[in-house]
Amino acid sequence: MPDLPPLSLYIHIPWCVQKCPYCDFNSHALKGEVPHVEYVQHLLRDLENDLPLTHGRAVRTIFIGGGTPSLLSGEAMQMLMDGVRARLPLAADAEITMEANPGTVEADRFSAYQRAGINRISIGVQSFDPQKLERLGRIHGPDEAKRAAQLAEGLHLRSFNLDLMHGLPDQSLEEALSDLKQAIALNPPHLSWYQLTIEPNTLFGSRPPTLPDDDALWDIFEQGDRLLTAAGYQQYETSAYAKPGYRCEHNLNYWRFGDYLGIGCGAHGKLTQPDGRIVRTVKTRHPRGFMQGRYQEKQYEVDNAEKPFEYFMNRFRLLEAAPREEFARYTGLSEQSIRPQMEAAIAAGYVAESATHWQITEKGKLFLNSLLELFWRRSECKQRGRRRPPSPLCLREDPQMVFRQRQIAVLRIAYLIAVGANSEIDARGAEQVLPAVAEIHAGDQRQLQLVLARPFHQPYALHADHRRGLLALLHPFSRSAPQAPAFALDTRSTVA
Repeated sequence: MPDLPPLSLYIHIPWCVQKCPYCDFNSHALKGEVPHVEYVQHLLRDLENDLPLTHGRAVRTIFIGGGTPSLLSGEAMQMLMDGVRARLPLAADAEITMEANPGTVEADRFSAYQRAGINRISIGVQSFDPQKLERLGRIHGPDEAKRAAQLAEGLHLRSFNLDLMHGLPDQSLEEALSDLKQAIALNPPHLSWYQLTIEPNTLFGSRPPTLPDDDALWDIFEQGDRLLTAAGYQQYETSAYAKPGYRCEHNLNYWRFGDYLGIGCGAHGKLTQPDGRIVRTVKTRHPRGFMQGRYQEKQYEVDNAEKPFEYFMNRFRLLEAAPREEFARYTGLSEQSIRPQMEAAIAAGYVAESATHWQITEKGKLFLNSLLELFWRRSECKQRGRRRPPSPLCLREDPQMVFRQRQIAVLRIAYLIAVGANSEIDARGAEQVLPAVAEIHAGDQRQLQLVLARPFHQPYALHADHRRGLLALLHPFSRSAPQAPAFALDTRSTVA
């Protein structure tokens, strides 16, 4: 058999007690009882239909997400896991994760999940502030969140994760850091710390709350990252922190462009075939249609012209270097097929290349969109009806990535201020600076013009420590940048 990518399994449980106002995942407020046994039976039939696409490979990780998987009874979870093991070879050391809502956690149920084979639990805490939890529509309080974490630790699982948000409505720096400190005090091996975003087709999307501004978000990220680093956590992806040896192997397989089966309502799958084809599957979103046996919404093959974009879109989320040999192994394409684009990325300073690896640079992280567009073959894909790069299957453009793009643009502007343009910058000044920030999205141009039009005594809330190092950071953007002390900001990563 060809050297196919590692295989994971994603299982979707679609029900929640109630829909949170920020959530745009495929979740449905529960009406009545969860159809435990019936839904598991449908999941297993859905799995059976996809088995021919796996070619006998062993599953290395399983992730049970939702929705709220912890609404499923212990008996139903046992039935599900027994059914999976009967149909698929499972690696002896497989990581098996289940998401849990603190408001649905019971000690006996946790123990039953563990007996079924769950060895990693991801707990959706989001905040420890009662008012913030209420605003987010969560059904648990801070005490329940702490109790759930303590229960998970007491089971001596392989690992457990806490999901925590920042940038919440009307959240101050002190409140955000307090949440993070309380999470760290619970000693989770893994922390997912991500910024709240307002998504369309949500309650917050129709009635947006007041969120912290960009400067406040930057302070939260900068100081929060320091707290996590000091506590022994290492950032390995845009919003993932782990203690050594506790990274989430399931998510790593996604980001390394590994394969995964997706079963259940709205689940996505990616399955590489021995002949090099990559097949994607999409399942029926609504539980009603799914439980009538209409499991598959669509199945299609990824075009060769799209493979480089999809590969690097995932791979460059990780802070680790990408082995060059994996590109050919995971896409079926030769490295020569992307040499022009890679040479352009290297020349632009987006990627550093060694004999064995590609490493995204700090500049590449700041301008990830520009980097990825190099691998989007517009002419070929336009002929096939694809005029824009495809959206990630489960990943959106990270809002903090966009924020950092805007941050660097503003810092470039501040560079002019720092070297002496300390009079009012008018529209002509804007015209002079905007070409230097051409990599910034068009949607930000108007905002940048407004920023540039501010009088010098009203700069873009640049902090004193930022100003001290502006010239050093911006040296690559100016041919005559004077020397300056090292920039104080930690730019090791783009997001939390």
